[in-house]
Amino acid sequence: MTVIITPKFAFPSSGAHERTPSVPSISQVRSTIEIADEDPNLWDLRDVVRIYNCGVRKVELEFFCPAHDLVPPSRAIVGDSANRSGQRLIPLGPKTLKAFGDLQARHPGQYILGDRPMHILDRVSRQLHAVAGSIGAGPMALYSLRRLYFLRLCHSGISAPIIRYLLGHRQVEWETYLPMTSGELCDLAQSELTQLGEEL
Repeated sequence: MTVIITPKFAFPSSGAHERTPSVPSISQVRSTIEIADEDPNLWDLRDVVRIYNCGVRKVELEFFCPAHDLVPPSRAIVGDSANRSGQRLIPLGPKTLKAFGDLQARHPGQYILGDRPMHILDRVSRQLHAVAGSIGAGPMALYSLRRLYFLRLCHSGISAPIIRYLLGHRQVEWETYLPMTSGELCDLAQSELTQLGEEL
C-alpha cells in the first residue's frame, strides 16, 4: 500500500510563507519527553505527548472524564465531543495509562485536565514549541504527534482498518467491521499493536 501525505502550508495575508509544524522524529519526541520528565513544570507536557501518541485527538482529551472513560485494565473510551459521539475503545500501554493517571492526580475536576482543559492544552502547546526549539527540532505541534503515530502504525504493518479505528477515522470500508463491537475491535487493535514496539 502506498501512502501519499501532502503537507499543508499556512499563507498569511502578507503573502510570506510560514513554517508549518512538521512530523517530528521518534528520537525528537523521546528527547521532548525526557526533558519534560526532569522539570515538574513540564509534567503536563510529558503526559499529553504520551497520550497523543496513542491516537487521541485534542477534543477527545479536552472532554476526557476519568471517572467514566478509563476502562480497566488498560483501555480508554474516547469520543469526538462532549456528547461522546463516535465513541471508541482504545488500548493503552503502561506508559500511556500512567500518563492518564498522573494528569488526573494533578488536575482534580470533571475532566482529566481539570475544569479548564483548553487553558492547559494551550500552555502545553507553547511548552512543546519551546522544548522543540531547544533540541533543534523544527516547529512541533500537538497534532503533528498524531501524524507521527499514524506513520509509525503504517511502517509497522498495522492494517488500514485498524489504523482508521485507532485514529477515529470512519470511512466506507468500515462496513466490513460493522458486525464487530467496539470491544472486539479494541482486542484486534491491541493484538496488532504488538508490531508497533515500545511506547514512546
